[in-house]
Amino acid sequence: MGEFVDTKNIVDLSNLDSWDLVKELNNRGYYTKLIFGLSDVESTLDSINSDRDEDDTIVLTDDDKGEILDGCFNTDWLTERMNESIDEYILDYYDNEDYYKKKENDEE
Repeated sequence: MGEFVDTKNIVDLSNLDSWDLVKELNNRGYYTKLIFGLSDVESTLDSINSDRDEDDTIVLTDDDKGEILDGCFNTDWLTERMNESIDEYILDYYDNEDYYKKKENDEE
């Protein structure tokens, strides 16, 4: 049996521009300066094809481009690196008395 999804709360976002969606994620606290999509693969492909003869031009479907993105992003490795980097940054810049929880006696 499939998972039950309450469709009353699902909003159709297909009419929104991708950048509006990115801005909304940013507004919700997500880091959005490093987002890759099919257009990134397309621009790289255009660059590769610009140096080729027409007969040797590479043509990719959107599925091919999606597979390229999936193949290029080792999310486990990237997540581990980012978590380590966040950890180091917190310890390097915020592990001091200015950011320690104040005891109630200290606040008076």
